[in-house]
Amino acid sequence: MAEGGDVTPIKDGSDADFDIVCTPCGEGNISEEAVKYCPDCQEYLCTTCTIHHGRQKATRSHKLLDRDTAKQGSVPAVTTKCRYHPDRDIEMYCEGHDMVYCLKCIATDHRACSGVTGIEEIKTSSIQQMEVDRLQNDTRNIQERLADTDKKKQKNIDCLEEQRDEIFTKIEDVERGLIEHIRKLKREAVSTLNKDYTLVKEKLKSGITLIANMKKEIENASSQSQTFTSMDVGQQFVQMKLIQQTVNDAVKLVEDSEAKGSKVLCFTENADLKTSIMTATSLGHVNTVTENDRQTAQRVYKVKSKKEINIKVPNDRATCQIVDLCQLQDGTIILADCNNWKIKRLDMNYNIKDHYDLGHLLRGICCTGQNEVAVKMYSNKFSLYQSAVHSLS
Repeated sequence: MAEGGDVTPIKDGSDADFDIVCTPCGEGNISEEAVKYCPDCQEYLCTTCTIHHGRQKATRSHKLLDRDTAKQGSVPAVTTKCRYHPDRDIEMYCEGHDMVYCLKCIATDHRACSGVTGIEEIKTSSIQQMEVDRLQNDTRNIQERLADTDKKKQKNIDCLEEQRDEIFTKIEDVERGLIEHIRKLKREAVSTLNKDYTLVKEKLKSGITLIANMKKEIENASSQSQTFTSMDVGQQFVQMKLIQQTVNDAVKLVEDSEAKGSKVLCFTENADLKTSIMTATSLGHVNTVTENDRQTAQRVYKVKSKKEINIKVPNDRATCQIVDLCQLQDGTIILADCNNWKIKRLDMNYNIKDHYDLGHLLRGICCTGQNEVAVKMYSNKFSLYQSAVHSLS
């Protein structure tokens, strides 16, 4: 780019030889004589480029100088546009922020700053090469850091995509697990239904068979009662007793059947299960954390020892399922056994000391005092229990 009067004539191999050539044309290896100079663009312009320069929106406001005036070294200082207000020239220096600004920046953001002066008023000296080298070195360093940061951001995007796919798979696994468990519960319920249906049906059929046999016996007894006149006194006595016994058996059969009534199959849904599922607000939680936070949050724990503990008591109704536990101040551990509807207290050797049946499915337990625990049930009710004062059993 040509500046001031230090212009080297450009030749493109043609017969034309000018002292000053058009800068835009010269970039295209075309030699055209310059007639104007633009201080804003720091370019010499030929007649054609001058016309286009005045038509373009970005350059139509530029003030052009005659070529000879620029050549004689009377080109005014080149102005630099403000990065925040591109239509304004940088004219001011703020000593407090050690930065140059346009007048609009000063008026809006630096009115209270001290040491604000015009650039032309500042006494400056030639920049030392050492300062130039330092600035170039800082520029190279920040370029490398920007490139490295850009690579990390791109890698982060790739990792996010992988993490999204992994979490999506986990969500599907949770959904599949819930559906499979519900289907298992359905199969068990249908199996129980069919067993009960078959059992009741067989009992009813057996009862129908008994009634059919009894009807035949009553019919025979009725026929025999009509032949009493042909019997002697002894035979009449015997037949009377036998017929009466048959009638009595028939009456008892009917009364027993009426007392039992009709058999009805009923289904009562598990309200706790339905409430638990229907009141759930999410399958899980998706969190976004920074790498530094995640590294801080992650801690590595080592298992010092393992021990299996038998927490089943003789009158447990199902397999033990511990949904929560808490430890009192004296070291006593209280367990919440959901399946058996009990809280169980362990001694210092982790043996079951005593227990208490709450009669409801349990959801959680926590320590609320020195010897007190609060138990939450699926009915969303809370109960308080004194652990050390009274026995749990």
